[in-house]
Amino acid sequence: MKALKAIFVSVFVLLFSLSSASAESRSGKVTTSQGTVEVKIGETKWAPAEIGMVLKEGDMIRTQTNSSTTVEIENAGLVEIKPNSELELMELTTDKNDNSRRTIIDLSLGEVLIKAKKLNNKKSKFEVKTPTSVVGVRGTAFSVKVNAVTE
Repeated sequence: MKALKAIFVSVFVLLFSLSSASAESRSGKVTTSQGTVEVKIGETKWAPAEIGMVLKEGDMIRTQTNSSTTVEIENAGLVEIKPNSELELMELTTDKNDNSRRTIIDLSLGEVLIKAKKLNNKKSKFEVKTPTSVVGVRGTAFSVKVNAVTE
């Protein structure tokens, strides 16, 4: 019985590693910046954003009052981040097996204007998550706004 359990666990680990190995990371690049725009790369502290700065999956961006920035996501489109906003580039991947792309942005506060490129296949996704919803598109321009909760 222990041998069967060990085989099952080994097969599960192998399948999981093969599926995650097929995902290739993509990036975004800061193309415009006005006012106070900050980024948090990985576990670092917030630092000023710079035009040309490369952002990866898991990086965060925030804008202050009268500030905005635009991030061009590789093979996905443009994300215009409006004043008083905060978001995370939650997932930026391409599946090497079928070339599907997953772009998921977690908007915790503020507003973004997305100019998404048409998705290349049915498995591809471009989503914006908020504290209360998930918005997905197949290629269009749209805006998402999250207001601060006041008590």
